[in-house]
Amino acid sequence: MEIRDAILIVSAVEELVPRGNGHRRIAAVTDKLVELDSVCVKLQAEERSMAEVRLLFDACMVKYPEMMKVQNDLPLSSPEQQEIKAFVLPTNESSPAVRPRVDFASIVLRQAKKRRRSEHVVTKYDPILHEVPPTSNACERLFSGCKLVLTSLRASTLPANFEVMMYLRANMELWNSATLLGCIEDDEEGHL
Repeated sequence: MEIRDAILIVSAVEELVPRGNGHRRIAAVTDKLVELDSVCVKLQAEERSMAEVRLLFDACMVKYPEMMKVQNDLPLSSPEQQEIKAFVLPTNESSPAVRPRVDFASIVLRQAKKRRRSEHVVTKYDPILHEVPPTSNACERLFSGCKLVLTSLRASTLPANFEVMMYLRANMELWNSATLLGCIEDDEEGHL
């Protein structure tokens, strides 16, 4: 998108550059992708609560109803509806306030915090969901970290050693090199 004007100067690729309506459609899709990318970035935050995750998903479903097709548009089963019934609060109508230069995810989260009125009916969840720790985010980060650490160079690492490496990596804020050296010295003194 940014290089469109510059690329029109190059005659070899000029015919491949979309014109008029095609370019406008690409620009519109790019804007939507930027909004969805902001949601992806917000979802990756460690401190994100389950209620905030639910708000982001609900807002995406309202703004982009075609996402329902991706999820097969399957309604909740009766047991699933019973499971979440305790968390759903009565809804009220409100209208979204859009601020320029703020990503989509920030707008959604800000609206939830300030309880603004929006044009659509939003399902309100019990405040206890704000207290649910984002364990799944931490687990996903741990598994992603394991995948990054366990490269072909470390494929022959013993499981016990790999477990220690991942434990130290996951709890990096609790130790430093001095702590590690102290443990090694204590271990050496114990074997003498």
